[in-house]
Amino acid sequence: MGTNNAPNGIKLSLVETLRGLFGRDRTDSQGGGLARFETTVENLLQSHGSAILGRVHFLNLEELIVRRGEGRRTRLMKAENVILSVIGKNLQEGETYVRPEVGAIWFLFPDLTREASDLKCAAIADQIARALSEDDPIFSDLKSKRIVEPIDRKTWSARKSASPASRAPALRVGSERKGREKETPPSRPDPKTGSSMPTSRQRIARNLQRESSSPAAALYADRLPEGISVGYQAIWNVRSKMITSYAAVPRRRYPDGTTVTGRSILGADTGFAPVAALDSLVQRESVGGLRELMRSGQQTLLVLPIHFSTVDNQSLFVPYWQELAGLTPDERKHVVIEVLHVSDALPAFRAKDIISRLRPLARCVLVQISPDSTRIRSWVEAGAHAVGFAVTEERYSEKVLMDKMNAFVARAEEAGIHAFAHDVTTPSLATAAVAAGFRYVGGPAILPETNSPQTIEPFECERIFSQIVSSRPSIPDS
Repeated sequence: MGTNNAPNGIKLSLVETLRGLFGRDRTDSQGGGLARFETTVENLLQSHGSAILGRVHFLNLEELIVRRGEGRRTRLMKAENVILSVIGKNLQEGETYVRPEVGAIWFLFPDLTREASDLKCAAIADQIARALSEDDPIFSDLKSKRIVEPIDRKTWSARKSASPASRAPALRVGSERKGREKETPPSRPDPKTGSSMPTSRQRIARNLQRESSSPAAALYADRLPEGISVGYQAIWNVRSKMITSYAAVPRRRYPDGTTVTGRSILGADTGFAPVAALDSLVQRESVGGLRELMRSGQQTLLVLPIHFSTVDNQSLFVPYWQELAGLTPDERKHVVIEVLHVSDALPAFRAKDIISRLRPLARCVLVQISPDSTRIRSWVEAGAHAVGFAVTEERYSEKVLMDKMNAFVARAEEAGIHAFAHDVTTPSLATAAVAAGFRYVGGPAILPETNSPQTIEPFECERIFSQIVSSRPSIPDS
């Protein structure tokens, strides 16, 4: 049933119900009523001098619920529960919210920069819209706007003297910036910290705690095992015949001399929190190496891995985002982000969300997917630069892998996107990757792993086989 066709009595009754559910003066543990929210803001301004106030507004929430027709009130109650659940999962200690009007949520972020606050508001709005649409397709058309603004005692006093509906930040569209106050600068990583590998879990924890707005990040880092370092895998741009980039690879050496790489270094502790701490550790170490290389006048592209679970979890992603947001524009041009372990069942709108979060932080974004993926086009539409997979993670024979390589590149070319193959371990697989048409090929078969990112250099196919010859022991002539 469309909004315009709804009887006025039904519509007015529903609007009143909406106002009762979504605009009531709540006193739950995280939010509290408007009066309590105002008191919290005033106390914070008294102690800190300033804070970030954010607003998310669902523009057509009333319309969609009216359109729902039968079962409107039940749907209303479910929507209420969904919204509260999403908010509760995203707010950290000290952060609070209130809902002063229908479809509007105000947030108070005491410790975040404006950029981090804007990202968090966007993520909350997206998660609410996603959760509602999964529960009821009618909400797939839900539209939202958001704004974040710094406030101080003067601006807050002006808001309090205004009507309740005008106390929140004014809604603005897109990138409109006029009237905003001085921007709080983002946190910047310490070059000294980034340039050397932490030697203990405690040091990693201290670094994360100092530079992250999330105290929990330090706890996650403390769960990382000892003995983690970062190696760098050369990535060959086949078309340009150059080693153009180096991919950061976490590794862990055991006392018996064996080495494992990737997420498996965490052992059985592969929850989202330790994986995010690993992503942060690799980022810090790698960016430090990149800076050292750039200071010496050399050039390269650094490929930073980040797991999908880190990007998708707001409380884990914000600290990571803050660290990369501190890069200079020139440094950012030398960073490529690679998203790992992405499910092929990920909806297209979520693919766009992932890329939109990461794209401002780097030169481009790569996405590691299954070699059998049939959803490549969604990553093209999302704005990814290339898609590919790690050969060592696929438990197939070389012959089967070669067939999958050919099929994968064919699908990528049809979709109009570059393809990459990482962790290529043998000359035969490297040859097959080139023959299949992969744009980027990396792994031990190209060059041995290094302890720091290296500069750009020419690379011809012949070097793959010359390395084999040079590595074999010579047999003396009889």
